[in-house]
Amino acid sequence: ITVSKGGQDCIISIWNKRTNKKITSIPFQVKKCPDPVALLSNKKGGILKAGQMIAQEQLSLAVENFDFDIKCEIQSFTLVHIPKRQDAVKIQNTGANFSGKALQAIKAAKAGDSYQFINVKGRCSGDTAPRQLSGLAFIVR
Repeated sequence: ITVSKGGQDCIISIWNKRTNKKITSIPFQVKKCPDPVALLSNKKGGILKAGQMIAQEQLSLAVENFDFDIKCEIQSFTLVHIPKRQDAVKIQNTGANFSGKALQAIKAAKAGDSYQFINVKGRCSGDTAPRQLSGLAFIVR
């Protein structure tokens, strides 16, 4: 079942293949998987020590308030690194793992730096297109 919006009602029918007769029908309500939440170090934002930020390797996703385990993955995001008393630098990253300039920016974390993860896109199993997810903001102390 592919659900395009929450609260859809459907009927599941069980048929006998040999006789091609319906055995029973059961009403069933399906809910759409909620948008996953992006996390860094299991946090949605806040303050990290420089060493904690430097140790990070990737963003992760968690699906909150849903009855079933579902696999979701980060497709891409933009990292906005604002070094203390310097101009912001925007860096595109594909996938969840920090790579290239994004990895360099994370490894350069110093007290007073700010990191924002915006335009976070993720996809859950069954999705036909990536979802636009909420961003994250961190300050390094």
